Amino acid sequence: MRNDFAVFILSHGRANNLITLKTLDKIGYTGKTYIIIDNEDEQEEEYKKLNVEDVIIFDKNEMIEKTDTADNFKDHRLVVYARNKCHEIAKKLGIKYFLVLDDDYSSFDFRFIKDNKFKAKKIQNADKLFQKTIEFLEKSGALTIAY
Repeated sequence: MRNDFAVFILSHGRANNLITLKTLDKIGYTGKTYIIIDNEDEQEEEYKKLNVEDVIIFDKNEMIEKTDTADNFKDHRLVVYARNKCHEIAKKLGIKYFLVLDDDYSSFDFRFIKDNKFKAKKIQNADKLFQKTIEFLEKSGALTIAY
């Protein structure tokens, strides 16, 4: 996998059940993987035992102050703070392209309709998919792509 690409897995309190990491391995992803957690996560040491490039910790209160969640609730158990931090993290790491995933992806599938039925075909080669996605991103002029 190219050096200017990485997968960021956003997590909190699930170091022992990081489904996405296992799924990426199953679909053949060979590139850089970082786990992004906030400074309120008590499982930092468990995350650091996983097979990833690094565990990156961000200051949640700093991101709460910078993020308008368009509500007036005081419950800050939102992944938006980690998502908003990803661009800054990527820039600091010298990563030009990145994929942001939650920690509970159990499969990556292509979805399509065949014979009037909704079907799925499992991804077999994550590196190829991610490379083709980057090529499309570069050619299209889009700023972001969502699967």
